[in-house]
Parts: sequence; structure tokens; C-alpha cells
Amino acid sequence: MKKRLFIINLFLFIILLSCLIKTSNAAYLYYDEVNVKLPKPLLFKIAADDTNFYQDEIEKELKDANSSVRKIEIRRSKDHILLKIFVLVDKEVLSPTISMYKNDLYMIANDFSRDNIIKKMKKDDLKIKSISGTFKNDTLLLKLSYKLARPKRVEFVKPPEPEPEPVTIEEPEPLEPEPEPEPEPEPEPKVVKLAVKSKGVLDYSVEIEPVLKDKDKVPKAMVVKKEPPKKEPEPPKKEPEPPKKEPEPLKKEPEPPKKKALTVIAQKISVKQAPKIDGKRSDAIWKKTKPLVLELETAAGGRLKAGIKAAYTNGRIFFLVQWQDSVKNDTHETLLWDSKKKEYRVGKDLEDSIALLFYMNDIDDSCMRSGEEVTADYWHWRAARLKGSRYAYDGKMRISSSPLSHANAYPSQNGKIVWIRKKPDAGKLPWKIQLPIKFKGAKVPSYLPSKPTKSSADVKAGGIYLKREWSVEFSRKLSTNRSDDIIFLPPNKYKFAIAIYNGAVKQAHYTSQIIVLELK
Repeated sequence: MKKRLFIINLFLFIILLSCLIKTSNAAYLYYDEVNVKLPKPLLFKIAADDTNFYQDEIEKELKDANSSVRKIEIRRSKDHILLKIFVLVDKEVLSPTISMYKNDLYMIANDFSRDNIIKKMKKDDLKIKSISGTFKNDTLLLKLSYKLARPKRVEFVKPPEPEPEPVTIEEPEPLEPEPEPEPEPEPEPKVVKLAVKSKGVLDYSVEIEPVLKDKDKVPKAMVVKKEPPKKEPEPPKKEPEPPKKEPEPLKKEPEPPKKKALTVIAQKISVKQAPKIDGKRSDAIWKKTKPLVLELETAAGGRLKAGIKAAYTNGRIFFLVQWQDSVKNDTHETLLWDSKKKEYRVGKDLEDSIALLFYMNDIDDSCMRSGEEVTADYWHWRAARLKGSRYAYDGKMRISSSPLSHANAYPSQNGKIVWIRKKPDAGKLPWKIQLPIKFKGAKVPSYLPSKPTKSSADVKAGGIYLKREWSVEFSRKLSTNRSDDIIFLPPNKYKFAIAIYNGAVKQAHYTSQIIVLELK
């Protein structure tokens, strides 16, 4: 009998213990909602700040938009961004980590398939149950369902205590005050004035005032000495103050001398003298033409010398650009085979290239981050993507301090944001992308040259690397009768600039000052 009772009690104890364990675990399955606001300009900054140089500024703006945000951490791997946000929720700091891609942020900010991209946002935190978002008033509102490390707090509200019944106290009727006896009127004092003369001069005046309070006493006499009026001393004459010297005007510091505008002169030639667009500098016209030597600079202060020549016929214009480069980079993001994963990964190799930027509006600074509004015709030759091709990329560039659709955002020189958009001209591009799935070799090029069509085929180009020097030629019709192309009409002048990329992209490229092209 005792054995049965022991077994029954043990069984009940195990059931009770399992119930307690389940309830304790269930307490930690509580999810709280974390809301984070990301304004549109902030999305551009997060996407554009490749080196986390502006992380403090991004954190400040995020705190201004969200009072609950304490700090942020941003980690980057190429285009992949991990954003860790420390948020105060119910007196506890939570730290959800959101995984996103640079292009997705641009698409969200530019109003391109926002809802689908927000749904595809991956969570890189096991505590995040779900991510959703809405876009209102140029602000992305992210809602995260986040697992807490504690059970949900239940606040008990005390019932209101009953108010005590008011106690009325009857006040006694006020007693009528006894009438005070009326005071006897005092007689008005009489004053007798006496004058005492001494040698005809009034020296004293005497006032006799009777004391009425005590009848037995004799009235007192008060003697008041009357002094003759004193003459006020004349104020000392102020000496005239010396005239104040006006402060000398501050000498203005001399402004730094502006760089002289460089001019390249394009001489008119006959059709027979026109060079062949192959990158070779052996053409007779180039041997006769003197180059304009100019110095290009990077944002970090690097310098590079280059030379440019120009000429034109009745129908076309020609350019030759030469610059020294110790390393030939004619591959770009080569696909490398990963034998373990059985797939290709993108390499880190970058190509050499050169771009000519012809301004279609008047500007003062060639730097794309100066903050000026820019519209330009953009020609770009690339050593890898256009290897074996006879064309250059032809497009239109827009730079604005206001947000542009399908544009990238960059910090400008004045600390603000500029939006840069490069849009290719109509038609097929002069290259195509290669994405093999099966094994085609240990190294496969990512880009292959292709024949462009329509407006994309307007600019012809060719380049050669010889004796540690690049030589690149460009040619195009003086007028293409297209709105996206600049028109060259002799004998006018045109502003343009050069950008050279020696195995580099973005901030590391060399940029020239504004150059004036004169067609003679």
C-alpha cells in the first residue's frame, strides 16, 4: 500500500514539475515590437558611405528621428550591409541586426518596388521573428517582432481608494464687537513764532509749541537755527576729450589664386588626315599636333600627368589622351571557380579606364561632389569590358543636390548629399554580362564586348597599352541630332573634364580641372 502511494506521489510530482518547466519556458517566448524610422536622405547616406566615414553623422540623424535609439553599428562586406540598432524598449536595450543590400536601399529610397524589397529584407538576428515596413512621408518605418530575454511585464493597477466623506463642522456665530468709546477731540496746538534780530539781520526764528498732554508743565520752546543758503559749487570744466581714432579696417587675406583655365585647341583637318581610331599615336596628324599637358588629382591628393590632343573635320571630332601607368589592368571582376562550393565567385580585380565629360550647362568646378547642378554628355572607355571593341560607353550624367530617381548618393564637399545618375543612351550597350552556371574554366571574364545599337553606338574608341603608357582615341560626329548628345559647332568653345581610373573606382580616380575645348 505504501509503495503504491509513493509511486502515485512521484508521478504527481513529475507532472507538476513538467508543468512548471513549460510555463517558465513559455514566459520567454514573448515577442515585443520594435519600431525604427529611417528618413529617405538617411537611406542614401547609409548606402553611399562605403567606408563608414559618416557613421557618427548617420547615428545622430537616426537618434533625431527616433528618441528610443541609443547607438548603431554598421558592418559592410562589398554591397552587403549589416545594420545593428540599439533601441530602448520597456526600460531594456534591445539590439536587432538587419541585413540588407546597397542596391535595395537605393531602390527603396527611389520608390522602386519598395514593398517587395522590404518583404525580402533578411534578418541576421535569430531573435527577430519578422520584419515589415511601410513608407510614408519620405520615411521608412520598419517594424521588427523581437524576442525578449524576459517574460512580459504585467503592470498591476491599484484600484482607486475611496475618498473620505467630508466632515462638516458648524462654525459658531460671530460675537458682536463691543462699541469702543469715542476718543475726546484734542485741541489743535497753537504755535507762536518769534523773530530775534541782531544788528538788523535775522539770525534765529523761535517756535513755541504748547504741550497739551500735561497741563502742569510749561510749554516748551524750540529754537531752530536758520542758516543762510549755501551756494552750490560750480562743476569743474571738463577738458575736451581727444578725438577717438577710428579702428583701422582689417586687412583681408588674399584669396588663393584661381587656376588658370586650360585650353586645348582643335585644328580643322581634311577627311584624308583623319586618324584611325585604334589607340595608336602614330597617325600623322597626332605627330604634328602639340598636346595640352595637364595634372589630374585624386580626392586623397594623388597626382597624375596626362596629355590630350584634338582635331576635327567637317563631320567628326577626334581626341587622343595619353597617361603613364606602371601596371596594366585589363581585367575586371574576373569570375573565379570555387571547387568546394562548385560555383563562381567574383574577383577583386579592377580595370583601367578613362572618361570624357562634356558639360551641357555652365559650371565652375569639375569635381562631381562640388554641389553644382550638372548635365553632361559622358564618354567612357574601359580596358576590360571594351577589349577588342571599337566603341565607348555613351551616356548622360546628371548631378544634383536634390534627390534623383535611380541615382546614387554621395557626400559633397560642403557636407551635404549630392545625387549622381549615369544613364546610358538608347540602344544596346557595347558589352554584355557573362554569368556561367557550369564550370567553364578556373578564370572566366565577367564581361564580353558586344556591338552597340542606336545612340549607344555614336562614340567610337580604341586603346593600346605600350611601354607603361595608355593611349586612347575617341571620335564622334559633330552633331548626332539627338537630345542626349552635345553638339559641336565651330568656332565655339566648350567646357569638359577628364577622369582616369588606374585599376580603381569611385573616390580613388583622378580628375582634371575644367578644360576649354576651342574649335578653330
